[in-house]
Amino acid sequence: MRAWLAHRVEGLPVAAIVILVAALALYPLAATMPFWRHVVIMSMLYGAMGVAWNILGGLAGQVSFGHGLYFGVGAYTAAYCYTAFGLSPIVSLPMALAISTGASVLIGLPTFRLRGHYFVLASVFIMQSIYVLVSNWDRMGGAIGIEYPVYKAEGIADALWHGQFPDKLPYYYAALALFLLALGTFRAIQRSRFGMFLVAIREEQDAAHSLGVDVARYKLYALIASAAVTTLAGTFYAQYVLYVEPISTVSLLVSLEIGFIAILGGIGTLWGPALGAFVIVPTTELLRAYLSGRLALDMSRLADGGPLAWLEYYALGGGGNVDILVYGLVIMLIARFQPAGVLGFLRRID
Repeated sequence: MRAWLAHRVEGLPVAAIVILVAALALYPLAATMPFWRHVVIMSMLYGAMGVAWNILGGLAGQVSFGHGLYFGVGAYTAAYCYTAFGLSPIVSLPMALAISTGASVLIGLPTFRLRGHYFVLASVFIMQSIYVLVSNWDRMGGAIGIEYPVYKAEGIADALWHGQFPDKLPYYYAALALFLLALGTFRAIQRSRFGMFLVAIREEQDAAHSLGVDVARYKLYALIASAAVTTLAGTFYAQYVLYVEPISTVSLLVSLEIGFIAILGGIGTLWGPALGAFVIVPTTELLRAYLSGRLALDMSRLADGGPLAWLEYYALGGGGNVDILVYGLVIMLIARFQPAGVLGFLRRID
């Protein structure tokens, strides 16, 4: 038993993993305030998407900024099926997975013929095209999006069927399950023969092809697996916020956030995206709540108040979007001083 607990999974002892998972499981019992639960829920959600992105971007070396599409497929399928037909997310989820698989094949087959920055540019153009399409699609609510009708469940089974709960605790454990599923999926692929083929493609595609690796097929498999987990995250997001709009699902910004989580945490590693999510998401959520989320002071006070009035203005949340500026600063600092990401920084300290 001790030997098993001392065993390391990418440098982290199993005992430490068990403690961390137990801490996450017990956290909402201690942190009962909705905001603090929300911060960890969003961290686990983006952590799951970062890990999913890492299957394609980290193992296979295909840096994609189009994963917002698969996130949006999960969110919009769940929202549209529920509001238009009254279908439970339990029923619409297989439909969303089927759509994301089809989209993966349609996008992957032509774009995987491209390499390097051409592939990145193709993913950006496709993502932006999808955003414009959805924003002008009246059946999907256009730029306004789809708002869920709030449903008051009469029991646990009723709440599960409608995917709506009176508090954040069930959402928290659903996000935890999704986070662990993403980590488990990545680890299983990483240790498999399939994962070795992906690493070979990442390191030297031509050499892998000359040795008999079907490069296009394995890239496509990686995209399908990555898209499936991201679609699950989109379905969860729709049920969690009860509102779906293009800018928060199928936009290029969402795709960039998913990719940056993995890149800043440590691309190609198991724990990097998870670490990146738990650093970036709480930072931005706290900044948004305590800086950008508050009412600004009366602008008339600033004209005659001098520098101290301006300092007070920003301290109380004036100016808006300060969280985005700090987020960008964190990205620049990590990219400049530690290209291997936050995980690489911790390893260097160790």
